[in-house]
Amino acid sequence: MVTRERLNPEGSGGAPAPSGDRAREAQGTSGDQLDRLLTGLMPCVRCGYDLRGLSIRGVCPECGTPLRTTILYRVDPEADAFKPVRFPKLVAASLVVWPSASLLAILSLWLPRIAELLRSFGLPIEVSAVPLMEISIGASAVAAIALLGLIRPMGTLAWWKSWCLLVGVLSYIPIMIALWNMALIDRAYPNPFLEYTRTDRWAWRLLLGAGMVGVFLGFRPVARDLVHRCLALRTGRVDRQTLLTMVVATLVAGVGDAIRVSGVNLPGMGGEAFEILSTILILVGSGFVTIGMVACIVDGWRIGQSVLLPSPSPRSVIEGG
Repeated sequence: MVTRERLNPEGSGGAPAPSGDRAREAQGTSGDQLDRLLTGLMPCVRCGYDLRGLSIRGVCPECGTPLRTTILYRVDPEADAFKPVRFPKLVAASLVVWPSASLLAILSLWLPRIAELLRSFGLPIEVSAVPLMEISIGASAVAAIALLGLIRPMGTLAWWKSWCLLVGVLSYIPIMIALWNMALIDRAYPNPFLEYTRTDRWAWRLLLGAGMVGVFLGFRPVARDLVHRCLALRTGRVDRQTLLTMVVATLVAGVGDAIRVSGVNLPGMGGEAFEILSTILILVGSGFVTIGMVACIVDGWRIGQSVLLPSPSPRSVIEGG
């Protein structure tokens, strides 16, 4: 009797698979051309049992799941068409570091504004905006460096896509300039979002938004190629965050900033209406950008795993395939 270890569905290992003849005998197959065997590592999608050596028309001996179910879930029919990723560990790390650093930068902007809103309701909450702004600038620099790790992940990548990503990296320059000038204003005015009546801070926010749009659009061509390598994302098995959605959310917040710039000095009810509308648009747009960046971390991890451990092709796991 041949015993084999149960595998983690994403893991590797296990005892040697039984020979092809014994597998055919155990499955009661006729050995015709359609009755091919799994020769590569293939953990059962349900229980993790090592299915190597079994007929593709059989079932998992452990849980009874048809082998075809596991094959459809794990095998990528387009795997042979993908060119190898250069420096896969660097690419996988960059895919996680970029959204993580970006999220840190965004949260560093959120915290003083949340404290400012709470103070407007009489809550004695003090948060120093300047150190958080400095953290946001540093995190933006880290995010820019992480994007450089994705500038040419495959040797066959079209050069125009690499140039687009370079534009995205350079878009961090206006982002950091805007953050620095906003920090200077916040140093002098503790409640800039609600009480600052000059337009320069909102103009810097517009520059910040323009830089973010440049980052998202510049990264998008390379990101689409990397997403295509992830079977789960490509087939819609799991939801994914699109960079175009992030662009739209940033533009919504930018419209709020533009309204604030144009209506900040209007008298009476007109000025108040502009202020309320702009505040709503800024909060909604910024909120969706924040949520989207969290989703980008999840997607980056999934794509990184597909880069480090690519899905097998049919030929690599089926005898005679």
